[in-house]
Amino acid sequence: MAIQLPHGFISLEEAVRRPNEEVSIIGVVVDHLPPTKSKGPDYMCAFSIADMLWSGQYYGDLKVKYFKPTLSELPSISGTGDVVILRNIRVKEWCGLHNALSYVRTSWKVYPAATIPEKMPAPSDQIKCFTAPTMKEVAGPAERAYVVALCNSQDQSTFKLTEYPPKVDVAKDGTVVQVATAPTSREKFRLLKDVNDYDFSNLIGQVVRTYHPAGDRLELYLTDYTSNDFFYNYEWGSTETGAVSRDGDRYGYVPVGGKKKRKDWPGPFGKMTLRIELLDVHARFAKESVKVGDFVHLRNVRTKFSKVGAAGLEGSLYPDDKYRGRIDVTILDDHDDEQVKAVLRRKQEYWKKAKQQHGDFLDTLKEGKKRAVSDDDDNNEAGVKKKKTRSKKARKARQEEAKEKERLQEIQFKTKLDLNKHVQCEHAGFQPLSLAEILQGNNHEAKTPGGVDYVLPFLNIKYRATVRVVDFFPRRLEDFAVPRRAPEYDVLSDRDSSGSEADIAMHVKDPQSMWEWRFCLLVEEGDPTAPGGKDRLKVMVAGNDAVRLLKMDAKNLRRDKRALEELRERLFILWGNLEELKCSATSTVLGESNNSGNRQAAVNPSDGAPTSYQPQKSGLTATKTQATSKAFRCCLKEYGVPTKGKDRNEPGTWQRRYRMFDTWID
Repeated sequence: MAIQLPHGFISLEEAVRRPNEEVSIIGVVVDHLPPTKSKGPDYMCAFSIADMLWSGQYYGDLKVKYFKPTLSELPSISGTGDVVILRNIRVKEWCGLHNALSYVRTSWKVYPAATIPEKMPAPSDQIKCFTAPTMKEVAGPAERAYVVALCNSQDQSTFKLTEYPPKVDVAKDGTVVQVATAPTSREKFRLLKDVNDYDFSNLIGQVVRTYHPAGDRLELYLTDYTSNDFFYNYEWGSTETGAVSRDGDRYGYVPVGGKKKRKDWPGPFGKMTLRIELLDVHARFAKESVKVGDFVHLRNVRTKFSKVGAAGLEGSLYPDDKYRGRIDVTILDDHDDEQVKAVLRRKQEYWKKAKQQHGDFLDTLKEGKKRAVSDDDDNNEAGVKKKKTRSKKARKARQEEAKEKERLQEIQFKTKLDLNKHVQCEHAGFQPLSLAEILQGNNHEAKTPGGVDYVLPFLNIKYRATVRVVDFFPRRLEDFAVPRRAPEYDVLSDRDSSGSEADIAMHVKDPQSMWEWRFCLLVEEGDPTAPGGKDRLKVMVAGNDAVRLLKMDAKNLRRDKRALEELRERLFILWGNLEELKCSATSTVLGESNNSGNRQAAVNPSDGAPTSYQPQKSGLTATKTQATSKAFRCCLKEYGVPTKGKDRNEPGTWQRRYRMFDTWID
């Protein structure tokens, strides 16, 4: 049975899936290099670790780079087989590879392979280890047991101590220390002037042109402003770009578009530019990310003489068989890099001399570039795309300008009418209609093909209006949310489901029942300048439209008092003290009916609302206090509800209704 990881640690596979997070991992060293001085002020220790659960991305290991100001703070790795514990380390992805990198909170512990027993230690036994000064955690029995199991899961015949001789160096504090040095490999970075046939080189330069053939291929033209006698010669004053720089087929016979004129070579002229063919992952990355003018670092570029004799040396960048997923193209955005600075200095010097020697030609070339860009924009596919992009941007700008204008007009209108600024609605671009215009329904008039006039009972149409709430139903806020049947029964028609009072009572008592908003508002015209006076309209608020209005989910308000109070506060923003006035008027009516012994006549048993309560056109007048509700803008949608006839022989009709939507209380 595989031993479990200690508490707080994760496997290497899990760590790779959680980049940029602080993780704690345990691994056995399968490869390592001695500490070296980094390019910055720190020392660096690089090693690779594996565990029992992860086969790894390449050969089953995770690369670790540990940075510290002094050597004493680096992990004390004596050789392969050592077990390393790393706390608070982060995994970063670069060029398709994952590397674990230390930072200020990272700490380590190393168990040398020579001190790890072959059998599980007793809980009280200790194992010799080296610990970072910042490591505060004490190793427990589970940690020691996992260290032993991990070390013994490896082939111990491959374990070996370091063989690198030390050298003397001076640390930051001025003390003399010994720093081991790894064996140096042949330096692969080269300037373009130094590359030759069958070289593998790391190159840094600026992209001057790209060509995108079909498939996972890309041709990239790179210069670092150094000359190589084996490169293709781009001559001054030449309008033909030769076999290597082209816009058409591989050997330059067919330009793109068949009849399209070739583009002039942008420079540099002479033998300063290398054509490099990128394939597979390198080409896909470069197509998406690399642009003309970018500075790039290309790793492991192979150069050889072209089959086209005049082309000279060419480069190629293929996927590495060992690291298939690694991308060997890096964009150097940081121009403070010393190699990039060197390229820029050579570039500046080159164009300064070129301007002195070939100033007239460069001016002509510059004008030609402008004309070429203009022609491209008008004729080729890229130009059409640019035109469309510009058109879209202009159209979007006009739309944004119109929206901003409408928003300002809306603010001015609200300020003028003293509208409720806490109630907002969508579709500001549509002109609000008065309730008189909505109720009049001039757009409901229609004519048959035979010329007969008739009026439609309703239209599925939407409006914006300025209204003020003067009444609501049901009269108790507890009844604004109602129980509903489970969604799986929504496909059933009303006649297939039961709607008896007993069923409704059962849903109310069931804590698992679903609830939805359903209430009605009586609104009147809120714009005093609108025609028609104080027209009124019944507006339904239900379902998701009510959820958006209230910014609350429906609940059993008879049981959830906190939700009831929250609803009351939200509605106070909508209608002011309307609920208080209505409750006061209802109490007055009920009191009068009790005195007269006619309580049953005063209350409608079907809905619990007092029948004698009627809001006046000037507002509620049951008490001396005036309503404080403000007018607001809202969206209304018109729809129809079928009604049955008085008997079976009488056909049903349609009743016009209105519902609030896309409106919310801030």
